[in-house]
Amino acid sequence: MRVFTVPYRTARTLVISASLAATLSIGAGCASYGVKVEQDTLAALHPGVTTCLDVRQRYGPPTSATLTSDGVQQLTYVYGQSQVKPENFIPIVGGLLGGGTSEQTTVVFDCDGRGTLLRYSSTQGQMGIGTGMISGQKQK
Repeated sequence: MRVFTVPYRTARTLVISASLAATLSIGAGCASYGVKVEQDTLAALHPGVTTCLDVRQRYGPPTSATLTSDGVQQLTYVYGQSQVKPENFIPIVGGLLGGGTSEQTTVVFDCDGRGTLLRYSSTQGQMGIGTGMISGQKQK
């Protein structure tokens, strides 16, 4: 049986690289999910002309697809992004003023039984999130 050994210098480099990557990914403090549909790209879509297949080809697979009782197919694209405030990483200050920011977009495309686009709606929002001791009060 052969035992594979890694030279000390190579092992140390791997450990340092993995530690640095983990620190940077945690330290970045951000996350995103879903498929982002930019509002300015919606003008190129024309209800009655554009098809659901066109939408899928342009934006990729939807986050979810729904078939309603009246035969309308809804393609929903949801995107969210959160970022931690840099103050979170400052000792003492982070515990007082911590928090983050968040943005979300949701775009829903409605298509008829033939697969033709009927309409679309787009919603965008953002909010600040306070986690520190003096970041805000409970709303009534």
